[in-house]
Amino acid sequence: MTRGDYVVACDRFGESQRLDPAPGTLLNLGECSEKLGRLASAWRAYVEAGDRLAAGDPRQTFARNKVDELAPRLPRVRVLLSPEAAGCTVAIAGTKLGPSTLDQALPVDPGSFDVELSCEGRAPTHTAVAASESRTVEVSLRPGPPLETPAAVAPAPPAPVAGPSGLAIAGWITGGVGLASLGVGAVLGGLAIDRKSTMDASCTEDDPPRCTPAGVDAAAEGEAFATGSTATIAVGAALAAVGATLLVVDATSDSPDETTATLRLGPGHLVLHVTF
Repeated sequence: MTRGDYVVACDRFGESQRLDPAPGTLLNLGECSEKLGRLASAWRAYVEAGDRLAAGDPRQTFARNKVDELAPRLPRVRVLLSPEAAGCTVAIAGTKLGPSTLDQALPVDPGSFDVELSCEGRAPTHTAVAASESRTVEVSLRPGPPLETPAAVAPAPPAPVAGPSGLAIAGWITGGVGLASLGVGAVLGGLAIDRKSTMDASCTEDDPPRCTPAGVDAAAEGEAFATGSTATIAVGAALAAVGATLLVVDATSDSPDETTATLRLGPGHLVLHVTF
């Protein structure tokens, strides 16, 4: 501070006081603040130093004399709230005021600063104030306009759940019938094998063989079952293949509902025609 760099000195004294509070540091902080023209800051430092120093300490007398010397020179601000601003928050230069300090002439450092009023549900207001030595400025504050409540946005309707396409339904039905036919063919094949066993047990190995009536009946039934088994297995395999093809086309087509399939069944053949 002896070099006249009061800004740096005040910063260092302020940090020292924060870390290790001491009356002597407060006196130094008051002196450098006074040199910078921060009258209210200097006055507060001297007030606190005088309160901390013991009675009889000559530094206490010095501090209290400085308090009396600076008091008439202090700029002051009195905040006046309108009735509808009750319960709102006031901040001077970013420092919030307690309810007990409202309507009082509060010491401030000379210069320009902002007085902010914040009320729930209202836009904050800002008032520029210029404080000068030995003058009291009164600031009347009213709440800002009500804040606009954002319009409620209706939730978007859920996206429709796409059901299976007609092609997929046809594929499942055709494939299901095919699998059922294979099952019937397998049953008929089993019956044909059973009738052949009966025929073998009821017929001789002569050429031509001689069969009992039960053997003759078993031979006729076995032939019918074998023919039916062959036919149903062939048709079932074809239908199962068609069903699988339809499902593959449905899964790979961009527009399965626009895809058509025609199934033609003729003697000894099965034709599937698919149009995309």
